[in-house]
Amino acid sequence: MNTYHQQTSKTISVGWFIRCGAVFLVVGAACVGYLFQKESLHKKAEEVEKLERELRLLKRENELRHQAYAALISPKQLELEVRRRALNLVAPQPEDILSLPLPSAESVKSQAGRLKASPSGPSSRASGKGIAMDSGRTRYIP
Repeated sequence: MNTYHQQTSKTISVGWFIRCGAVFLVVGAACVGYLFQKESLHKKAEEVEKLERELRLLKRENELRHQAYAALISPKQLELEVRRRALNLVAPQPEDILSLPLPSAESVKSQAGRLKASPSGPSSRASGKGIAMDSGRTRYIP
């Protein structure tokens, strides 16, 4: 008689059940992990969309505030506000504006060099110009 048919007619062994259960657990765990990852990605995508909407809203609000600021500092708007409040302000005439020339770079460097080179320290008179340095504060001497 054929030995193959004799072996297949045996009952299912316990080892076969253990192997099937192990495969079932591995596949089940993989499915649960996959679903967990998909849900996590979905939540993150919703959070990103929410933050992008908030960013667009803030940018729009920022642009509106910039426009409002530009309107408030425009000379025309300032003039209208002065008239509305009756402040009686006028723009200065060119002869009323005083402009001071900037010192040259060489004079600034030489002045800084003289202040650093003074041997008696910060409380002494600085370069004989009528300026005294007292504990980090400048005091003008007539």
